[in-house]
Amino acid sequence: MMARDGRLESEWWQTAQILAQQANLNRGKGQPAIGAEKFNPFTRAKPPKPRQATDEDLRILFGE
Repeated sequence: MMARDGRLESEWWQTAQILAQQANLNRGKGQPAIGAEKFNPFTRAKPPKPRQATDEDLRILFGE
């Protein structure tokens, strides 16, 4: 299973890079470049940035 998943993800990265290249060839002047991660369904979401808990968050968590 792991080898199959790795191969599938690798093939999707190659496809995504080709799609991104094609999209960048046809983008308008002044528009930012499009990365391959936009086209790849295996792209992992970036983890949210940690933040300091507020007093309201603590009240909700502890039920006060």
